[in-house]
Amino acid sequence: MMEARALLGVGLMVLVAGMNAVDAVLVRFLADDIHPFFMGFTRAAFGLLAMLPWILHRPGMLMTRRHWLHGLRAALKLGSLVALFAALAGAPLATVTAIGFASPLFVTVGAWFVLREAPQAIRIAAVVLGFIGVVVLLKPGGGT
Repeated sequence: MMEARALLGVGLMVLVAGMNAVDAVLVRFLADDIHPFFMGFTRAAFGLLAMLPWILHRPGMLMTRRHWLHGLRAALKLGSLVALFAALAGAPLATVTAIGFASPLFVTVGAWFVLREAPQAIRIAAVVLGFIGVVVLLKPGGGT
């Protein structure tokens, strides 16, 4: 049973990686004619359409008392999607991918401040090494 679920997880991750690649290609193709905000909004709208049957089938799953937090999360997600699409439209794909590798570093540092997690020495070292790795990948000042 566990092996089947693990295999399903691997398959879904491969599917997501493929969809992200298609996403990047479409953004590059459409970038000259369509604004990144419209592309992000359209992608979010189609995501909502895909989720709508599930939402309608289980309406109680989305009950919350913190509507403003969900609104904030939606706004931040749309902003990050627009920023990603703008980066994909204007920067080399390798650069955008390397910067994307830094997202766990930002999440870790954000957890220290937002969630007030105590920074441990091993995590600080991991964040510093990760940042150095991203800088090495980006090769600042190294030319083309």
